[in-house]
Amino acid sequence: MQQHSLEELKTELSLHEDCVHQWVSDVQQWAEESERHGSGDMRRLQEEIEGLTVSIKRRTQRLYSQTDSIKRRHSLRLRRTEEKKKLAAAVEEYNSIADPSQKLGSVEDFFTAETVAWPWQIPSSTESAPFLTKRKVFDKVMAVRRLQEERGLICKEMKQHWTVMRQKISKFEALINDISSKSLFPTLSDTACKGLLCIV
Repeated sequence: MQQHSLEELKTELSLHEDCVHQWVSDVQQWAEESERHGSGDMRRLQEEIEGLTVSIKRRTQRLYSQTDSIKRRHSLRLRRTEEKKKLAAAVEEYNSIADPSQKLGSVEDFFTAETVAWPWQIPSSTESAPFLTKRKVFDKVMAVRRLQEERGLICKEMKQHWTVMRQKISKFEALINDISSKSLFPTLSDTACKGLLCIV
């Protein structure tokens, strides 16, 4: 699924493999080198806005997928409403001191978009490919890589499980042979042996 999605994106953007690798490298390099700009207040607001947005998204997800109790849902709604008010206040404060090109839009826009690209996270660039496009490709590539890693781990675990099961089967087979041949319990009758084999 993720691989297919990545291939579709590559086709849509007419990207060859070298370009994809370069874009992934660009985003990784930006992430390693990027520093937040502005004063301490600006950094504090940026972190607060990011944190509240993530928290509200998580609460919303829990609200609709993990709660059975009406009381619990009510509690989550109240907390989410409080956090949205805090977020709106933080955005308003941020916009009052931010550069016009860095200002944020409506708080509701944070939750309608699939991913939020904060203005302070987007490097100023004159490159032909917008950074958001590069990041979209980067996200797809990382998702595919994670799946490949998980597949490798699952295969390794399954192999270990299979090895353990084979060992146990060998022991059971040996035990069954011993019971059948009466080498373990030579005094048992045939009926008793059959009963013991049924238990095993």
